[in-house]
This record gives sequence, structure tokens and C-alpha cells, in this order.
Amino acid sequence: MKDKLEIQNYLIESIKRGVFCGCHVFIMDHGKSEYFIAGDKSVCPLKEINDSQTIYDLASLTKVVVTTPLILKLIEQNKLSLNQSVQSLLPSFQCSQVTIEHLLTHTSGLPADTVLPMESHKSNILEVIYQLTPDLKPGKQIIYSDLGFILLGEIIETITKSSLAQLSKEWLFLPMEMKETGYLPDPAWKQRCAPTEDSPVLKRMIRGEAHDRKCRMMQGISGHAGLFSTIYDLSHYAMMLLNDGKYKDQTILKPESITLLYQNQTPNIDGNRGIGFINSDPLRITPFHSTRAIMHTGFTGTSMMIDFDLELAVIVLSNRIHPTRDNSLILEWRNQFYEFLMK
Repeated sequence: MKDKLEIQNYLIESIKRGVFCGCHVFIMDHGKSEYFIAGDKSVCPLKEINDSQTIYDLASLTKVVVTTPLILKLIEQNKLSLNQSVQSLLPSFQCSQVTIEHLLTHTSGLPADTVLPMESHKSNILEVIYQLTPDLKPGKQIIYSDLGFILLGEIIETITKSSLAQLSKEWLFLPMEMKETGYLPDPAWKQRCAPTEDSPVLKRMIRGEAHDRKCRMMQGISGHAGLFSTIYDLSHYAMMLLNDGKYKDQTILKPESITLLYQNQTPNIDGNRGIGFINSDPLRITPFHSTRAIMHTGFTGTSMMIDFDLELAVIVLSNRIHPTRDNSLILEWRNQFYEFLMK
């Protein structure tokens, strides 16, 4: 692993290249943790320097920090199974062949997204999804779909009769001492939140509320997006994964659930998918990763990578879409950063 100064300089150079205006990075290598802060939290309309208190919109990291572990915990409690049909839990859903595993591995055949009127709300969105016909037969192809994780969020709430916001707090965040993680940040924390896009639709800067349009329609709480956190809180989640499902003396997930994250659940499909995460078997994330590595990203500029064999975790939190989503440099930068760290 590179030394701390080399990594900080790399991040500063990345900011100069315009990858993002600023970032927070966590790296754990064989139990040794380092945190990095670089650049600005905001550049528009005013420049604000990044600091240790910055809260980020995690976007699709919600899928693997909230929805995936909650589903796995329900499986551990024998309240759910991977091969259970979605229709058995949500009878209004039209496709009887789609299972929980299909949703978790993005192999349901559901489209990536769907057109929704601006005035849509949660019940409208669910009704639209329930009526969708999969583009492909389930289990035949990976189509990364927010819609599947919206369904998973609804399944969790249906089984537990609790909201995702409350359940994730009770089952995940409090036991892992993630005290500044959750949906719908306190309005008093708005200035701590890194702003995302200067939205041409909303005609204002989005700050302290979910950037994702569908999530905003669902009042900021969904299985696919909406979670906010800090680099310090999110590092606890990474520590739990690397510690076989335990955070300090708390068992968050059983070892067999952790195994499901890095095992390739789509061996006969062109793509590497474990439960929730992209995995590294057989096609490795980079040539330097082991086959027991997982990663996930978020549209706002967030990512998490865990390599179980190398005992390595890398989390990047940024607001790369600030002030515009037109900046896509991070797509190439992520793997370049991993390779820089691991060479």
C-alpha cells in the first residue's frame, strides 16, 4: 500500500483534473485504518472547504448498506428465502417467476428504470412496477435496476411492518455506532451535507435531500437510494464486513451471509454478481484484486470496495455531480485509484 502522503497527493491531483471538487476516503489494510479529506465540499454558489463533518448522499450504496443486509437478516431469521417468489410477498406484482435472488443480483429481467410523472408518489411508483412485464426471462441477463431494489425495500417493510428508516437504524446503524447515518438528514445538518446537482428540473441546488428523483418521490426513503452518511460511520460498516459480520461484540450478519456477498451467484451469465454487490470471480475488479472481492458504486460519486483475501477496504465519498452530472471522469478514475493503491 502507498504511504499516506502519496495517497493524499493523488487525491489532490484528482481534484485538479476535475474528477470531483472534493472527497473523503477511508482505507483499511490488514487492520490499519487511514482517513483522508481533500478539496472542497461546495464550489457553487459559494466555495466551502471540505472538513471532517461532511455528510454525503450515498445514492446507490443504499442498496448494499441498507437493503442487502436487511434482506440477509430476514433470511437468517427464516422469514424469507432467496428462492422465494416476489409475488408470494407482494401479490400485486405480476411476474410469478421473479425471486428475491433475482432482485438482489439484478437478474429479474425488469427494466433499469421506468417513466414516471413528476407528481408520482410511493404508491403510484409501486403500482407501476407491479404492472411491469420483465424485458427478459428472469435469470438470463444482468440488467442493473433500481426498480428491483424498490421492491426489496417494500418487501422488508411488509414483512417487518416497520419503515426502512427505523429498521436500518435499529438493526444496523445503532449496533455499528453509525450515529450520523440514515435517511432524511436533520434539517440542522443541511450545511454539513455536500451539495449534489444544480438541478435543471428543480431549478435549485440539491442539498440535504436525496438527489435520486424516484427516492424524492418516495419522501426520501427507499430500498435503492436515499441514505446519507459520513466517512467515519461508513468505515464501521466496512470493518464489520471484514470481520466476518461482527462489529466489536455485535453480530450484524452471520458468516454464511458474508459469503453470499462475494460468491458469484450468476456463473452462467455474462457478469459477476454476488448478493447485492459486484464481485471479483471470475473477472477480477482489477488485476490486483483477489477473487473474494466485492464493490458497489453510487451515482453521486460514492463507492465501496472490500477484498476479503487481501484484508483491504476502500471507501470513496464524493459529490462528483456537483454542480453538474455531466462530469463522468470518476468512471475511469475508480479503477485507476484502486490500481494506484494496490500496485
